[in-house]
Amino acid sequence: LTSNSFFDKDIFVDENESLSYELVVKDSDNETSKILSIDKNTGNISVITDYSSIGTTNFTVRATDNEGLSVEQSSSLKVLNINDSPFITQNMPNFDDPLDIDLGDEVSFDINKWFNDFDLGFDPDEKLTIRVWEDDGSGSLKPITFNENHWLSYQPEEHKLTLKPIGQNIGDNYIFVSATDKNGLEASGTVPIKVKYKNNNPTLNF
Repeated sequence: LTSNSFFDKDIFVDENESLSYELVVKDSDNETSKILSIDKNTGNISVITDYSSIGTTNFTVRATDNEGLSVEQSSSLKVLNINDSPFITQNMPNFDDPLDIDLGDEVSFDINKWFNDFDLGFDPDEKLTIRVWEDDGSGSLKPITFNENHWLSYQPEEHKLTLKPIGQNIGDNYIFVSATDKNGLEASGTVPIKVKYKNNNPTLNF
């Protein structure tokens, strides 16, 4: 950029003439100062990007000669996002820390918290689609949908999974959960659900 943009004809008559380069940043918090740096002698620009730099960054380079005369050139840098796969967060229950629920209780979970994706918040088009299946031991996974009459019910719009176990669910149960991003990349895991029999108070017989 700087080798093609700046020229000082004095270098032909003054062997000591040279240009020094700097990035012009008017705001010290400007993202330009965080992702761009310049070699003051050569004008070579280095770029270090992260998710916060996705998009277009405008910047200005100033070239100054030995007498303090200067000229500025404005340009822009466009950083494109590289799609990342969703991943499981520490919030997802696992075999060491299963979901525990007592028989007869009703509990709901926001399973959106079980997954994350670095692209969320940086790519406005990114979205995770979360699906849930029940492993009932039959050898095939059964999709869990919104069904108030079933002990497992899932509302995808709210990412809400509701558990209402009945007697036949006492013991170990398993569900399979997956999150898929807009490009088809996926993260998935098996969640164990341990349904416990709730002890009842003694009663008097008359």
